[in-house]
Amino acid sequence: MDFASLRQMVTDGVATLEAVVPDEINAMMGRDMLFEIGERRMPFTAEDFILTFSLPNFYFHCMIVYSLLRSHGVPVGKLDYLGKLRLRA
Repeated sequence: MDFASLRQMVTDGVATLEAVVPDEINAMMGRDMLFEIGERRMPFTAEDFILTFSLPNFYFHCMIVYSLLRSHGVPVGKLDYLGKLRLRA
C-alpha cells in the first residue's frame, strides 16, 4: 500500500466514525462481544472490550510508532504523542 492509499484509508475511517451518533454507541452497552483470533475466543461485554482490550492496544501501538519515529530522528515530542488537550474554557 502506498502513502496516498494509507491516507485515504484514514480519511475514510474518520468519515465513518463521524457518521456514528452517540445513541448508536450507547445502545451497545452491555451487549456481548466475541473477539476471535484464530482458535482463541475472548468473550467481552462491548464496554469491557473497548476499555480493557481495544484502548490499551491502541495506546501500545501509538507508543511503539512514537518510539520508532524518535529513534530514527523524527522530531516528535511529548505534545505530539498527547495530541490536542481538552482545556476548560
